[in-house]
Amino acid sequence: MADKKDEVASQQQPKKLHERILEGLPRPQTSSRSHKTVGKLVLAATGEPLAGVELELWDRDALRGDFLGRGITDAHGAFEIYYNPLDAGPFDRPDLDLRVIERSEQARLVVQTFHGADDVQELVYDFGTCRLARAPRPAPLDRAAPPRDRFRSSPLGMPSAHPLCLPPPYSLALRARLFLVDVDPGWLSADIPPCLGVLPGLEGKALWGVMDYSSAFSSSDPTGAVYPYRELVIGCFVREHARVSEIGLFINTIYISSDVMMVTGREMYGFPKKLAEIAIGSDGMEVRRPGLAPGETAGNVHPIELVRGTWHAAAKHESFVDHVARAVADKAAALGARGAALGMSNVFELPFYTHQVIPTPAGDRSCVSRVWRTPLHDVRVSRAVLLSAARFEIGPSTVDPIYRLAPGNMPIVEAAAGVEMDVSFVLNEGEIVAQYSPTSAATASAAEVRP
Repeated sequence: MADKKDEVASQQQPKKLHERILEGLPRPQTSSRSHKTVGKLVLAATGEPLAGVELELWDRDALRGDFLGRGITDAHGAFEIYYNPLDAGPFDRPDLDLRVIERSEQARLVVQTFHGADDVQELVYDFGTCRLARAPRPAPLDRAAPPRDRFRSSPLGMPSAHPLCLPPPYSLALRARLFLVDVDPGWLSADIPPCLGVLPGLEGKALWGVMDYSSAFSSSDPTGAVYPYRELVIGCFVREHARVSEIGLFINTIYISSDVMMVTGREMYGFPKKLAEIAIGSDGMEVRRPGLAPGETAGNVHPIELVRGTWHAAAKHESFVDHVARAVADKAAALGARGAALGMSNVFELPFYTHQVIPTPAGDRSCVSRVWRTPLHDVRVSRAVLLSAARFEIGPSTVDPIYRLAPGNMPIVEAAAGVEMDVSFVLNEGEIVAQYSPTSAATASAAEVRP
């Protein structure tokens, strides 16, 4: 009897504050890739760990087998590959095979296959130490040097302890005001890594986003903390050179009001975020950061108004969302990416591309430089209002040279139309599409592009 009373009493206890908050917010979508394999790849003759080796995970069948996932070994030869066991087929539990891949310009070669267990059910399967008879030959390299201008994506603000953020998924809800503005094409292309290119026909066009987040949280946060914050996002539409069907939005720069979300974006995905004071109203916004005006002598930084923007309720015109989606889809179709064009019902369902740079004390010779592709999940638009007559004045600052993006160096960008949207989405895992490996301070960096 006492046990039943205790059980009833525990059920009647009021819920904690963070539990009540989480119930009222959009729930993160569970990733379909719920299982993973781990292990380490070494050279059999010497035991040396093999870094940067491409791996594929397959379900072993009598005929061809089923592809489950792809990964790459880190600097210590370790790997982890996430997969969905349902990809093994109906009424079938995966019999795991790990394939070591070698690529050339003409072919893809399986160097060696490591056989795992049959009918795997556990969430984490450990292949242990896999000893490779010979190291794969390096993949074809893109010898173009990655951009060196780090004004807008300087990694100096990275925290001193890693990691300083919780793992994904992250659930976010916001009011976004989005505009397509004319900018200097050279400013855009200087930021884009060699594995990407501006979508032909949209050169000199940037997506300008004024983002007011009402909530952002990680489902793995035991405190239940929810973070509201604000952002100014500037990006451009790009395609992958190796896979023309893959298009998305490359993020050139982000100004953000929250140090927590800045760290999360930088550490996890490489978003080029910088702290700033940001005020957003119903018809305007302002961004301020400490800096020095051009022509000022060296000395203490002081607050500079980087951006002041205004917009109005729209007159009658076609939907900005439909206009941009159609423009991007037409350009993608012209490139032969008709599958992407036909399947894209909303331009804001495109993935993000980011160029993540992590320095080390050894300088350029050992810095990490890689390009991520990160899709959004469970995108939901609950409200959309058309805007018009947007005008953004840009203040010059030597440490924040976004004023260079304006055409002809005029400190103003404008948009005839825009849209205000209430949006929620889930940000989960990303995919590395290129990795730059500097070999020496005097040698241009090379990129291994992963199709």
